[in-house]
Amino acid sequence: MDTVQVTNKVNNFSVETFTARFEALKIRSEKNWETMQEKLGQSAGIDNALVELQNGLNHLLRHKSLEERAERLRKMRDDREQILRMEHEELLNRVTLLKSNLGN
Repeated sequence: MDTVQVTNKVNNFSVETFTARFEALKIRSEKNWETMQEKLGQSAGIDNALVELQNGLNHLLRHKSLEERAERLRKMRDDREQILRMEHEELLNRVTLLKSNLGN
């Protein structure tokens, strides 16, 4: 007990001071824990938002790809229709030529 009292006097340290410092550290660590949990929650929210954004971008890219494919198919259809019209016109010309040759 004498040693404790001497140390106590030398360091100017009391149980009340120790308790107060401990409580302050405890409160600070609780606040730090709460802050860390809040930041983790925010990070999770940001991660979720990024995943949603990525999904949205992937959807847009698929949509864009489908639009481009549809446009290529329309162009192919138009080209085929043009070829068919040209062949039809050529057949009509041949029929006309045959009729005129038969009429002579």
